[in-house]
Amino acid sequence: MSSAPVFIASCSPRKGGNCDFASSLVARTLPVSTSVIRVADANVRPCNACGVCDSMPGRCTLDGPTVLPSSAGVQVPMRDGAKALFASMTLAPVTFVVAPIYYYHIPAQAKAWVDRSQRFWAMKGESPAKGKGMACILVAARERGDMLFDGAERSLRWMAKTLGMEWLEPLELYGLEHASALADSVEKQAAVCSYAARVFGGLSR
Repeated sequence: MSSAPVFIASCSPRKGGNCDFASSLVARTLPVSTSVIRVADANVRPCNACGVCDSMPGRCTLDGPTVLPSSAGVQVPMRDGAKALFASMTLAPVTFVVAPIYYYHIPAQAKAWVDRSQRFWAMKGESPAKGKGMACILVAARERGDMLFDGAERSLRWMAKTLGMEWLEPLELYGLEHASALADSVEKQAAVCSYAARVFGGLSR
């Protein structure tokens, strides 16, 4: 197994909520080093369909720094975070994507990250993360719902495929609406820890 840290991407824009808590549970469960990143804080800009990756596969014009206005009126450079997120995925033995469901999909900040994987699709068969795995924990407020997780799973599955990663069956959690719902549920916490241990055990074989 790779010595690089397991990568855990917490995809909710809400700090300190269920996804951040689930990410910390995964990190505490695994007997190896982990790297937890909040995708909403990574400054991933959305794909602008410029087409550069079609002519230069693997490249993305948005990888350079952007300039954001500061409260003091000084222009502050901030580097786009997509490239660093992908680098973590290609190095880690497995990536855990922990995401809430917003209107049957993942939040906009995380979807921008998924869309930026187009650069790898343009590489036509090259697999920068071949042999690595992607596991997902999807968190929904609703107690039930037909196809509630389908949209999120389809997009994340294809990001994994584009990178050459093995798609691992996700964990779907219903009924976690308020920010401390997971922290209040011993049963669902156990499900998260069991899932993380099962994923890691499969990689260790």
